[in-house]
Amino acid sequence: MYMGQYQFKCWCSDAVSGIIFPPDRQQISEELYRHMEDHYDALIQQGIGKEEALRLTVEAMGDARVIAPQLAAIHRPFWGYFLRATRIMLVLLLIVTIIPLGIFLRKADYREPSAWGFDIFDPGVHAQNGHTLLYHGKPDCSVTSGGYRFTVTDAVVWTYRYTDGNGSNLSRDILCLRMSETNFLPWAEHTGVGQWFRAEDSRGIIYESTNTHDPASGTPCLCAASSRTGPFTDTYLLWINDFELADTQWIKIRYDRDGRDLVWSIDLSGGGMP
Repeated sequence: MYMGQYQFKCWCSDAVSGIIFPPDRQQISEELYRHMEDHYDALIQQGIGKEEALRLTVEAMGDARVIAPQLAAIHRPFWGYFLRATRIMLVLLLIVTIIPLGIFLRKADYREPSAWGFDIFDPGVHAQNGHTLLYHGKPDCSVTSGGYRFTVTDAVVWTYRYTDGNGSNLSRDILCLRMSETNFLPWAEHTGVGQWFRAEDSRGIIYESTNTHDPASGTPCLCAASSRTGPFTDTYLLWINDFELADTQWIKIRYDRDGRDLVWSIDLSGGGMP
């Protein structure tokens, strides 16, 4: 660094010493330094000696201690810090936007759960598949817990006809319920509580969840399947094989784990045929 560069940098450092916002202080210092070098080079081209050109350049800029408070008054830190805070907020906004968007993309394969390969809540499809619809209702009963809303939207009982491995024609009655799980927070995860649902009907029969049921007992249980069906919704398919609709007035679905006691009551006496 030649002597002129050192003096120019010292003068610029003194001139910007009152500017509080660091990026502004550095930018103004660089601009002043370039201006001094241009002025110095112009004097040299006019044939003035280096030492004299250096003295005239510094003299032309004025007293740095007088200029410092003037520059500080012009370049106040508010807008500088506001700009920096705005940039930080923009980055944070992008982060909190991209993460939920990634979750949406990961869960973009929306499909209704089905254990039989067709929509068992559509009254028209049972006869087409050789089955008989016994009951169809829309309970529309809801329970809210932990930011999630669980709503039983459909209930059907139907006679399912099938052929066993020996070629015998058999049938059984099946109760099916559709329950939606909704949470409008984009990052909310599927709870999976359906695997722990159990049930009780008006005849006093208990249906354990598939997670606690002993298949060897021969007693019916409450089965469950679930799938993502929308950006904010998961749907449960709940069913009971070998269900007896006769003399059954209601059935209650219960979830009593994790310190919660959630109950959905479904009336099976007034739904009527579709």
